Amino acid sequence: LAMALASQEREKLGQALVVGVAVAIVFLVVERISGAALTRWALHVPAAVPLPLTRFDRGATVLALALWPALLALGGRRKGVPLLLLAVVATATVFAMESTTAKLALLLGFVVFALASAAPRLVAAALAAGILLAAIGLPLATPQVTTVATISQRAPWLKVSAVHRLMIWRFVADRIAERPWLGWGLDASRELPGGHANLHELYPQARLTSDAVALPLHPHDALLQWEVELGVPGVMLGLGILGWGLWRVGYAAMLTRARRAGALAWAAAAVLIACLSFGIWQEWWLSCLWLTAAFHGGGPPSQPS
Repeated sequence: LAMALASQEREKLGQALVVGVAVAIVFLVVERISGAALTRWALHVPAAVPLPLTRFDRGATVLALALWPALLALGGRRKGVPLLLLAVVATATVFAMESTTAKLALLLGFVVFALASAAPRLVAAALAAGILLAAIGLPLATPQVTTVATISQRAPWLKVSAVHRLMIWRFVADRIAERPWLGWGLDASRELPGGHANLHELYPQARLTSDAVALPLHPHDALLQWEVELGVPGVMLGLGILGWGLWRVGYAAMLTRARRAGALAWAAAAVLIACLSFGIWQEWWLSCLWLTAAFHGGGPPSQPS
């Protein structure tokens, strides 16, 4: 539907998207500087109850992805100053939040945009190859849990969440090795054997929180989740969909150079987030991906680059 919009409809969509991103930035900034005053008011949360900043990780994630089609909408209208202002303010907002993944995704997006502006086909091929290598190598390269615990001791600056993430990936990699061909079943991650083992008790030297378990609901990596739940057929299907999308954006679709680079920047950011955070079947996350992809489809009219 987005790709079938007429030129005037695309203009309206772009305007609404820019306004929506700006409003999202305002909300996030207000929550950041006020100690989540709006959330407390809406949910009737007393001031004495702490609300961690990680509560807004999803908001920072959506902003990091929705920013790209919004910038393209401004670029299509030759709005150079508003484009630069929106990019700077959105980046500052994401970096004021807690989500390291959203920050990395935003930075990666800017790098990919710069590279894809010069060589979009090469960047698309590199992204596809990188995803394929990650799918093959991650289950093999993730260190053993004892090694991760040692790394945690030797690198105290490493975030606790990163240490826990490595342990989760190691646990999932072991389960993949047990059923590599057909996996354990769709959404089986939350109930894999041994997934509720308390890592804090088993490896106290790893500095994990008291509620850290071997697999809390999902692997925090889309590729590993496909592999452990759906086996080889599921991974091939997932990689095929990603590869087809990258081929369309990098080679086949009739896009301007800016839209092609922006779509690849969005794709790189989305893949990075999917491989570091969230469960691939979470409804809000799937909605975020589909909506921001649709915003690209309904972007400024395209001409061959």
